[in-house]
Amino acid sequence: MDWLLILLAAGVAAVASRTYFSVRKVRRDQLENWDAKVVERIRKQGSDPFKVYEVDFFFAAPDEVAAAQIRRRLETDGFSVDTKRVESDPEYPFSVHARKPMRLSAPDMSALSATFGTIAKEHRSRYDGWTA
Repeated sequence: MDWLLILLAAGVAAVASRTYFSVRKVRRDQLENWDAKVVERIRKQGSDPFKVYEVDFFFAAPDEVAAAQIRRRLETDGFSVDTKRVESDPEYPFSVHARKPMRLSAPDMSALSATFGTIAKEHRSRYDGWTA
């Protein structure tokens, strides 16, 4: 009887693991598609794919400490960064805005979005995306 419970628990764990990784893959694919769609939209509006653009990135942080940690990390990577308090958002009352000149390529922007998502998660924050 114990082996049956162990087998059942292993099956439940396998299903849970497969579901977790499937959801992560879907989320990653959605972000990559979003980045590609934004780059495509900007190019359709007549932008030069070889031109350097000022690109703005946005994070929402739960407190001043998290915002400062994100700011330091981004400044180390060459971004100009400012932070401000946002009174209207009780969950994430600090906004982090980073800016850097760069070319717009879907693979590069997808890679940055993935990196920024990780940075945000490390600091209990949220990455809100970018615009050019």
